[in-house]
Amino acid sequence: PDTGALGEPDRIEAVSSWAEQLRDMIAGASGLQHAVTATADIAPEPVRAEVRRLVERLRTGTAPQEALRRFAAEVDTGTADLVASALATALSSAAGDLGGLLGRLADAARERAVMMARTSASRARVRSSVRIIVATTVLLAAGMVLLNRPYLAPFDTAAGQLVLAAAGAVWGAGLFWLRRLSRPVRGPRLLAAPAAAEEAVQ
Repeated sequence: PDTGALGEPDRIEAVSSWAEQLRDMIAGASGLQHAVTATADIAPEPVRAEVRRLVERLRTGTAPQEALRRFAAEVDTGTADLVASALATALSSAAGDLGGLLGRLADAARERAVMMARTSASRARVRSSVRIIVATTVLLAAGMVLLNRPYLAPFDTAAGQLVLAAAGAVWGAGLFWLRRLSRPVRGPRLLAAPAAAEEAVQ
């Protein structure tokens, strides 16, 4: 699937599950690179294509740090950055308790996904409120124009136009503020450099 089309909580949850798969593979005495390869066909669906491209890059000789950086950039979540950094460190040097680290990252990621899902529900309510406000205002204005035109006569003067413009500016600023509240806020990513353009490996 198109990773960009998925919600961030779904991708975070998928990376969390993949980290747990790697932890279990490593605990079963598989080497780290072999563990990554073994998850290519069993990784969670939202990140399976990205994991397969990661495996292909490692197989064709791309430096592990670069391959993992591209993986993180494609998944595009802070959780993927953290997991990729942990794996890059383990592949380039002796790993300490990598399995434990992956488990802790997975637990933290799952908690973050739950929190983001709750936040998204709150923002959805704000978006619904904005739509109701806009629809009610438009219907009220249209009704006054059609049914009570004399009530709007004072706004035909210059002073009335200024008052109307000021009211419209306040209304517009309020809607802009509500719209900003409904947008998700993403923190800075650890591996923010863009991935190089590359065709997906089939």
